[in-house]
Amino acid sequence: MSKRSGDWTRTENDRIIRDLTNSPGRFGRVLFTVSSEKVRTLKDMKRTAKARYATHDIVGQKSKVEFLGLSPDEVTFDVQLNGDLGLDVMEEMSVLLNMLRNGESSTLIIGDHAYGQKRWVLESVTFNHEYSDKEGKPIFVTASLTLKEDMNDSDS
Repeated sequence: MSKRSGDWTRTENDRIIRDLTNSPGRFGRVLFTVSSEKVRTLKDMKRTAKARYATHDIVGQKSKVEFLGLSPDEVTFDVQLNGDLGLDVMEEMSVLLNMLRNGESSTLIIGDHAYGQKRWVLESVTFNHEYSDKEGKPIFVTASLTLKEDMNDSDS
């Protein structure tokens, strides 16, 4: 990211606007993109919502169940990182690992819909190196992400 007098350069600003316009969604710094210049696609998205219950045993009767509240929602999906179509796969992997290691809380937007009541944290990421070049540099990687709804009040 080049800066001039503390502001984005026009080229960088144009790139960001182009990426946002072409993006079917985003999670924090990760824009899901499908264009002739780069591919960072989301697939197999699943959302899980759970309730928490306590079970109270009663002698000679069926147990009673007590509703305690809701658990944070969980979302899982794969992101396909394709180096043949304009991405620096190692850089993309680094961004995801930094989000995980720093506990970044971000919004999850798919299309024009923001998911969840709050923000999300990246709970886990698994990288499946599907193809590499002759030097061993990853060319095509599928990143499997697990997000957990962050119910904290901070907007960090």
